[in-house]
Amino acid sequence: MTAIDTYSNTANFFITKLNDKEEELEINYKSPKNYLLKDFNNKNNTFIVKSDSTNTLCNCKEDILQPTGIVWSVTNEQGYRKRNGEKTNLHERCEDFHWPQRNDNAFKRIHPINGKSINMYILADGHGGHEAPQIFLARACAACFKVMESKNWNLSMPDHQEELRSILTDTYISLDRQFCEEKVAEYEEYNRNGKQGKKPVDDGCTLIVNIVYDGYLINVNTGDSRTVLGSKKEKSHFLHKKTFEFVPTFSSLDQSPDHPEKAYNVSHNGGIFLSSGGIPRKRPNIEPFEKRGMVTYPELVGTRIYRPSNKRIEELGINHLMTLNMGGSMGDLLFKIEPAVISCRPDVSILKIDRSVDNILLIATDGIWDHLNWQEPEKQNEKIMSYISKQMGENVEINEELLNKISSKLVKRENNLELYEPRQRYDDCTAFLVYLPAGSEEQNLEASS
Repeated sequence: MTAIDTYSNTANFFITKLNDKEEELEINYKSPKNYLLKDFNNKNNTFIVKSDSTNTLCNCKEDILQPTGIVWSVTNEQGYRKRNGEKTNLHERCEDFHWPQRNDNAFKRIHPINGKSINMYILADGHGGHEAPQIFLARACAACFKVMESKNWNLSMPDHQEELRSILTDTYISLDRQFCEEKVAEYEEYNRNGKQGKKPVDDGCTLIVNIVYDGYLINVNTGDSRTVLGSKKEKSHFLHKKTFEFVPTFSSLDQSPDHPEKAYNVSHNGGIFLSSGGIPRKRPNIEPFEKRGMVTYPELVGTRIYRPSNKRIEELGINHLMTLNMGGSMGDLLFKIEPAVISCRPDVSILKIDRSVDNILLIATDGIWDHLNWQEPEKQNEKIMSYISKQMGENVEINEELLNKISSKLVKRENNLELYEPRQRYDDCTAFLVYLPAGSEEQNLEASS
């Protein structure tokens, strides 16, 4: 264990041997944390250590900690209702699920062909139960890594982007079909057994996958969870003081009932838009998506989708009285029985990240967005990025501890009147924060290898 000897004479570092294959490095810097030794560079007396969610560059002589790659955090809170000062959970367990968990470095893989990093972050927000989000989370993780590792992707080439969009779309459709076929089999088995035992649960979820690869962000979204990318920009100040703030440069589009493609699919296949009181909403002139493009239907904001029963739904015994407040979802067998009223088809966005500046990625379920003081998505994105910027402060080290604090504040909605409306009911919510430092992909890859 020569590495132990290498550092044992450095006063600021304390090393404990875990076993023959592992070493734990605790750094006496601010609040001590555990680090896994990665590499040592004798030329400049620096070495790379692996912390909970990032690679960190340490300088032995000057005691400097500096992130050299992606830093991330994730926090969630189970939804609850307040009555007479008492809190009651909305569900038996939180129906938001995310991958990876904190302290899990599995979010990153190295491409087997070109050696580039593939970083992935996934959110699934369940409705109707907690089984569907867990299943889709695990399957999407495996399937999307397989897609990314299947080819030496060069996303600067339009044909590679188009091919990747097509494959990821087909992947979501395949995952949804598999899940719904399994649900049909469960209902058929339940009916054959004379409806004895536990009746199958018809549940579903949103599914949002974000992949950071070769300087690009790949966003694959079904449902109304949302991703916002903010880039660090100089902000004007009335005292001419130079300040910076993260400004939204990309946002996924919520697949709510007003989503142009989803609204047409619902309308074309016999779905009914209901108001909050359960009254059919007068339908606007809904055009094919190819004709309309990405222009939403404001008249449909806040509606719920109802699908009339049919012979197959009755045969299976699915509860046909359920409604859904989104235009796209994974699972939800009731809405997928032909003709499928709600689509699982994702919006796939591929965009070049501006590596000349720092970027922050916020990935959050609707338990964040639906509780904000602002209704318009653009305003929500702007205000929440401004809030994150303020929490980060100026000229501070961006580490996982800081991101943990900020993500924890984002999910604590009660009494945070700067962001959220005061309510008696708070939905499950999850917030991912992913910090992408400025610098070329090659520099970050070299530092983290």
